[in-house]
Amino acid sequence: KHRSIEFLTGLRDQYGWWRDFNTLAGTSDEWVTAYVGSMLARVNDCRAQDAAHRAWYLLSRRRPWLAGWGYNKYVPPDADSTLWALHLAQGIGVRSSWRVRRAERFLRQAVRADGALTTYIEDGPIRLFTKLHRGISFAGWWGSHTCVTGAAAALCQFAGRDHALGHIR
Repeated sequence: KHRSIEFLTGLRDQYGWWRDFNTLAGTSDEWVTAYVGSMLARVNDCRAQDAAHRAWYLLSRRRPWLAGWGYNKYVPPDADSTLWALHLAQGIGVRSSWRVRRAERFLRQAVRADGALTTYIEDGPIRLFTKLHRGISFAGWWGSHTCVTGAAAALCQFAGRDHALGHIR
């Protein structure tokens, strides 16, 4: 356990962000920091807890004018990244901050009629980011995503949890 925590905490950059591989959208920092931080928040170890708290500190101050988080600071917010940030907040006991409340409202918009969640709520911001014209379909990003729905169903504080569980069942 201790070596795993050392390994994970040693992978952060000089500011405390975890970073993932580079894609056409850039390198992930918000999504991966939220995900790794949420996992460390579950570990009963002061170094893991400190790293989880640092991750929340960074995320809670990144793009405060937006309701959620994305792959990185340039990509529009999405339900998947936002869910992992909320898992992190729940794991460290931050349940009533204004960032949490705004993110929860954002997620409610991602719930589809079948109870599943979609990654992107609308195509405008992600279409603008990708610079793809209207003829290119983004339907896959708006469809029901079982992986995102599963992450939502595991979040105790999520208001759409029962619908998400119903979809998975």
